[in-house]
Formats: sequence, C-alpha cells, structure tokens
Amino acid sequence: MVTQRTQGLYRVFLLCQIVIVAVLFWLGVWIMVTLNPAKQLRIDKWVGTIEVGKDADLVLFYGDPLAIHSVVQKTIIDGDIYFDRAENQTRQNMIADLKSKLDGKGKSGDKKEAAGMERADTGSAPSPKVVWEDEPYSCGGDE
Repeated sequence: MVTQRTQGLYRVFLLCQIVIVAVLFWLGVWIMVTLNPAKQLRIDKWVGTIEVGKDADLVLFYGDPLAIHSVVQKTIIDGDIYFDRAENQTRQNMIADLKSKLDGKGKSGDKKEAAGMERADTGSAPSPKVVWEDEPYSCGGDE
C-alpha cells in the first residue's frame, strides 16, 4: 500500500535526480568549452581550468554565462583588468557630462561658461576644399 507520505518522498527523490542531472549537464558544458579544447590543443598544462600556476583569462558575468541575458561585469586578461562595468559606467557618465557642457546644455545654461572657453562667432564658415587624388573634394553640398 502506497501512502501519501511515500508519494511525497518519491517526488522529492525525482526532483533531486533532475537537479543533479541539470548540474552535471551544466558542468559538462563548461568542461566542453574550457578544458576539452585545451586538451585537444595540448595546452592544458597552462590553460583550461582555474588553478594556481595556470594562465587565467577570465570573464565574470552577472547571471548564468550561458544565458542570453547575462551581463559581463569584468574581463581580466594576463592579470590586467581590460573591462570593468562599474568603471565603464563612471566613464560614460563623465563623457555625457562633458558632452552636455560642450553643447551648452549644462546646469548653468550659458554655453560659453559651461564649455569653459570663449568662442568667436564667425557665423557659417564655408567648408574647406581639399584635393584628393587630383580631383577637388568638398565637405559641403555646394561645389
């Protein structure tokens, strides 16, 4: 006679098996894209796993690296940080502030004061004419 408790335990057992298979599949995928290529190229003494003494080029993700929505947080190559999302965001904010100051869209509203420089108002200057491969070339529409 199968009781309700026995059925519950059987379901928990099946769920544990599913989780174990999923984890083993995930680990197998990582071995397939890291260690196996290193073994095939016979460079697994230097790369392929994260161990002391091996070269480590790392990419750190927010989320599962195999998922399409994961985001790269940091890239490290030969011990040097090539990309850091936090530093990149700070840099992008600084560039946006600088652009807004140069465009005159800063908090002060005065274009010359925001840019920090005086600019002579020359009006609309004609585009420069350049000779390129013995043919005249102009950046403007009128030739």
